[in-house]
Amino acid sequence: MAGRRPHAHPPSARGYAAWRRQLGLTAASPVTVIVTASGSLEPRHVPMDPGTSVIVVTTESGARRLRRLPRAGHVEIASLGEGDSIAVGRIVAFLHARGFRLVVSEGGPALFGELLAGGMVDEVFLTLAPQLAGRSAASARLSLVEDVSLAPAAPWGRIQGVMRSNDHLFLRYELSHPHREDLS
Repeated sequence: MAGRRPHAHPPSARGYAAWRRQLGLTAASPVTVIVTASGSLEPRHVPMDPGTSVIVVTTESGARRLRRLPRAGHVEIASLGEGDSIAVGRIVAFLHARGFRLVVSEGGPALFGELLAGGMVDEVFLTLAPQLAGRSAASARLSLVEDVSLAPAAPWGRIQGVMRSNDHLFLRYELSHPHREDLS
């Protein structure tokens, strides 16, 4: 999530800007939100470009830890409660209260699992790469979704787009959640 998106892939900058205008997003660059309940965050993982607004969402103890570290003026620390975790609904409510209408999650499998279980995911962008990797009982590698079981009411995807670049497939699915009627 480093840097502003137009700089991540310069050939796409014009299309990216047009897409943001079509969505009614007027800011030149989206805000980067980093979620870390513990506050254990290496400064090199925070975008340093002062043109990229950054909000670090954490717990009160995480905020105390982060406030001891040097940070740039474009980085805000937001504490969303006590304890060692942050309820995903609280994160989403915080973002909505700040005026965010569109949230793109690039979070880990536990955060993604909580978002799915809460019916808070409208679309999934999935990249298929041509490399196969297994997992053994001793492997610590995580899966796409962790810490929740979605069955028997798991969301189903309806394909919205397929793109190919070299040997990679980029798939976009709209999700339907059988256990709820509307995301709003």
